[in-house]
Amino acid sequence: MWMSRQRPKTPVVRFMKWMLFVDGENLAIEGKKVADAKGFYLANQSVFLGMTYPWPRKTKAPFGYVGFGMQQVEPDRQALRAYYFTSFVGSDDDRTKAADALWDAGFTPAVFKRPKNSGRSKGVDIALATEMLSNAFRDNHEIAVLVAGDGDYVPLVEAVKRLGMAVYIWWLDNGVLSPALKRASDGFEDFSRMFDPL
Repeated sequence: MWMSRQRPKTPVVRFMKWMLFVDGENLAIEGKKVADAKGFYLANQSVFLGMTYPWPRKTKAPFGYVGFGMQQVEPDRQALRAYYFTSFVGSDDDRTKAADALWDAGFTPAVFKRPKNSGRSKGVDIALATEMLSNAFRDNHEIAVLVAGDGDYVPLVEAVKRLGMAVYIWWLDNGVLSPALKRASDGFEDFSRMFDPL
């Protein structure tokens, strides 16, 4: 009896939906320290305005860097959304320009007003947590990538994980990083190499 040989079926790989959430205030402070130590002049980059929004390399925000510990994500697959939360000392026009520059870089921006000589804006943390949690609740993503190192985000990470999503932390391992935040995540990648000189 003739038996035809069938080619083995290629396994279907389903790549997961992901979103990016950046604490720009935290990144500005720690990123500048790392960049200075490496001789990487942030002001020469395409997205930088004082201490408002460093995003190294001339790359649109939703692309690239997705291989950082995220095997479920197709290399260079675009994020569904890339949020950038920061605050800015200056006029409303200046804040609008900052938001426009972030939008041009591929981000969905949230730029809060910060009074002079003040510390970080609480609006950044609250807006980031609200956006990340509400997207998880609506099943808009399966993976959340949080660019932050603050231990205050641990309850947020745990809440998103309870909804069935994975949470990865991208941060500067030689910067200020909460060990509790690192442990709470599903994976961690050192973000420092983004500040290597070109």
